[in-house]
Amino acid sequence: MSVDTLVHSPLAEGLFHKAISQSGTLYSKIAPCDLLQAKDQYREVLKQPDEVELKDHIITLKQADFSRAEASLFGRGPFGPVLDYDVLPVLPEDMTDEKATVPYMLGRCSGEGDALLTATIPMYLKCGLLEGFSKEMFEMVVAGTIQRLAPSCEHESDLFIEKIIKTYSHQLRCPEKMYSEIFCRWWGDLMLGIGPLKRAEEYAERGGDVFQYELQLIPKHSHDRNFAGNLNLKPEWSRSDHCDDTLYMFGVPFLAGKYAQGDVRFTAEEENLSRRMMKAWADFARSGDPGWEKYNENKEIKFFDEEDLMGRFGDDENLLERVKLFDQMYKKPDVHSFKLYSQI
Repeated sequence: MSVDTLVHSPLAEGLFHKAISQSGTLYSKIAPCDLLQAKDQYREVLKQPDEVELKDHIITLKQADFSRAEASLFGRGPFGPVLDYDVLPVLPEDMTDEKATVPYMLGRCSGEGDALLTATIPMYLKCGLLEGFSKEMFEMVVAGTIQRLAPSCEHESDLFIEKIIKTYSHQLRCPEKMYSEIFCRWWGDLMLGIGPLKRAEEYAERGGDVFQYELQLIPKHSHDRNFAGNLNLKPEWSRSDHCDDTLYMFGVPFLAGKYAQGDVRFTAEEENLSRRMMKAWADFARSGDPGWEKYNENKEIKFFDEEDLMGRFGDDENLLERVKLFDQMYKKPDVHSFKLYSQI
């Protein structure tokens, strides 16, 4: 999200010549930027009355204290991108008249919400995520998520719950826990997975060179105790989880036995994948070309697996359905949010 902001910020123009965004864009907060709601929440957490200017109070806080305050706001509401007419003058999807000039590589993992960002949240665990949501619990959790992250759809929660089940019930890895798997796949798309696809499309339309990838290889240590070291195994449905791509592009398989989180082991296929990804990232940094076809003309996507493949965005009918559902739930932040921001 930070990279996507800098790519589209006029204040960052000329500061870099290529950009790589992994598992996140400004689409990663799909809800409207309800700054009046945010103002009330911040006042409550910071214990400040209406007559106090929040921005003046925040400046006086130590970074650690403010970070703790922000952490306590998690899940309270959708605080999306802020249009401040400075760092971010307009949303990237509205920059239709501005030519994109920086080569941009965007990527995602096949299961962005499968474990790290869902199976570590106490609220979901208490509801039985790992054991397998019942249909009733699934509906309750999804309705609550819609209320927080897509409030414009709240009045049609039942309809969207049906659409989510229909859209995500294909190609399940763990049918006996289908409602947990469906939730995690939808949550991952909602927060991170669809954004890179949307951004690649828009950036290409503005004339920028775009390279798109998806990590599909499932790490051996996610499901095999003999490779996991001190790490917990991930849920049965977990595919390539959020941040798994960073393991390979940073060469972690070559640190086997020295890994900070335990004696994690990797296969020979994972070592080879790591070599290919490190080379692609380095080549892109040097030349702006990672070694595969640009997304621009034919919507080409590089799929990293034990054997890499090239595919096209339109080839996966289920992915098209997932993007369609995202578009139905997405609502852009209020373009006048700076006026609200100045009042906070």
